[in-house]
Amino acid sequence: MMKRLASTALTLLLATLGGGLFALAGLPAAWLMGAMTAVAGGALGGLTLRLPSPLGTAAFVLLGISMGAGVTPDTLHQMASWPLSMALLAGSVMACLYACSAWLERVHRWDPATARYAAVPGALGAVLVLAAESRADLPRVALAQSLRLFVLVAAMPWLLSLFHI
Repeated sequence: MMKRLASTALTLLLATLGGGLFALAGLPAAWLMGAMTAVAGGALGGLTLRLPSPLGTAAFVLLGISMGAGVTPDTLHQMASWPLSMALLAGSVMACLYACSAWLERVHRWDPATARYAAVPGALGAVLVLAAESRADLPRVALAQSLRLFVLVAAMPWLLSLFHI
């Protein structure tokens, strides 16, 4: 019991330190990316880290609420005025899902469930919850999803700024 509490406390401490450092550096999505980077680094460094399921579920709920708060009636009205763009977006998301899943299955020999959950764009929390309830290899799914999120949120703005986009 004490080992579990200690590893949970270490996980939360790393997440807080990483988020704080990224915030001090003025990086985008600092608390999310800093926490994820610090915890991933700790895990790759061999530390025993854990987040109890109820705490993880609470974090996913809070993330969902914070993202959903940005959707307003005006946002929905704007979306309705661009039906072709929305259709192209939906089609491109499905094409990326299929292509990435096929790549992971054929090239890297991942099982179909792991490849599909790893290839789903967006919805990190929901994907991890669904993958945990399936036969998917959860660490692989979490790594693929975290890498995608890191590139999009932390690396992409920096790369775009290099090209003045």
